[in-house]
Amino acid sequence: MKKNFKYLIFGLLALIIIALFLYVFLIQKKLTPNKENLPGAYTIADVVADIDGNLYHTVKIGNQVWLVENLKTTHYANGDPIPNVTDPDTWGGLTTGAFCWYNNDSKIGEVYGALYNWYTTADPRGLAIEGWHVPTHDEWLTLETFLGGQIAAYPKLMEDGLAHWKEPTGAQKVFGTNASGFTALPNGTIALDSEFKKFMFMNLGESASWWTSSLFGPGAEMTRISIGYWFLDSGVINDQTRGNGIRLVKDAE
Repeated sequence: MKKNFKYLIFGLLALIIIALFLYVFLIQKKLTPNKENLPGAYTIADVVADIDGNLYHTVKIGNQVWLVENLKTTHYANGDPIPNVTDPDTWGGLTTGAFCWYNNDSKIGEVYGALYNWYTTADPRGLAIEGWHVPTHDEWLTLETFLGGQIAAYPKLMEDGLAHWKEPTGAQKVFGTNASGFTALPNGTIALDSEFKKFMFMNLGESASWWTSSLFGPGAEMTRISIGYWFLDSGVINDQTRGNGIRLVKDAE
């Protein structure tokens, strides 16, 4: 009888240990970002610094290497300062390069990066870290295509969770998975508000916008992810004064 009781105790302990292992495994699986079996699933590569000493992680997606964070530099590549324009009305009349922090708050910029007008990307003094550049329209398209097209790429580029993104609304709720490792944050913008007819900071927590270096006729090219849309929106906008983020891509080897 004592022998059977001993075996029973051992059996119960074994079941408890197995249950604990299963619990830890399932919790770990839940917390691990879903890479959705991407071809060549992402790997975090080197850390690089800009002229101001800001550090950026990098990620390899397909055959491209991108910064994981938005650019924060306040100087052109040759060391000249980029004008920090804090007044929205002044910002709207610019025809030369400038940057600002969202709501003129540098602490927001530490997380989401700076906002630049398109003239900054076109300045011959350059913005890029050596060996990197502001991506062209075609380079954004390459990224989009690798991730499965406009609709499929959208959640794969977004940071997962709601630490920075507001909860999606509407009939179709799309949550970020960050399956690519790109970790897009909703940096917002400074732009002309159609209702109030003046330049305003808007959409922090709701949309991510970046410039390309491409210029089509009178319009500059902008790429955007927004919780109000369900695809990667890349199109020409006739507004070089808008303030968007910048993500650099590594020069092809």
